Amino acid sequence: MTEENPTCIVLLSGGIDSAVCAFLAKEKYTAVHCLHFDYGQRNAAKESACSKKIATQIGASYHEIEMPWYSLLNGSSSVINNQIIPDSKLSKDHLPNTIVPFRNGTMLSIATAFADAWDIDAIYIGATYADESGYPDCRPEFFWAMQNVLFNGSSKAHPILEVPLGDMDKSDVINLGRRLKVPFKDTWSCYSRSDDPCGNCLACNVRREGFKDIGMADPIFS
Repeated sequence: MTEENPTCIVLLSGGIDSAVCAFLAKEKYTAVHCLHFDYGQRNAAKESACSKKIATQIGASYHEIEMPWYSLLNGSSSVINNQIIPDSKLSKDHLPNTIVPFRNGTMLSIATAFADAWDIDAIYIGATYADESGYPDCRPEFFWAMQNVLFNGSSKAHPILEVPLGDMDKSDVINLGRRLKVPFKDTWSCYSRSDDPCGNCLACNVRREGFKDIGMADPIFS
């Protein structure tokens, strides 16, 4: 690690938030390494293809981590195909069945291992605190705790955990992505389908409303 050549790992899912994070990281860091996780999600192939395109556009290295054991954890409609994916909004009282247990914690732990081995300066994750009501591992307190884990569990790198989109809503993220020239056509959000977005799931609704709020057409719906 040197001050002249800072390095970063980006958790890249293929969605809007992680793509914006990747483009942000490219502005700040000399070398960017993208980690994409296949945990058996319904649209694994589509998300992988989108992630590869984003990594290529910013000139980053791309590494895909397979976690087939996640299919052993029942209860998530994101992984289990015979469950109905809800179109309801996030609620503190009724957690969505799209939750993948401790997904952010698992991915950040793996990213930390890479950061430690490669002497990486920072880890970027495209989470937003707006999701905290439905996803416990999107809470600010969770990321503060994970930063402490990174500092105390790393042997040499001690990477900084960055959540640059934390305080933004979807329209803010899209506006930032527009400034960064993020190719939104190469991102994917739909939980249900990989050919055309369903337009009904929570992810589709949040995405569509974000573009609508800033008066911009979403290229995957148009």
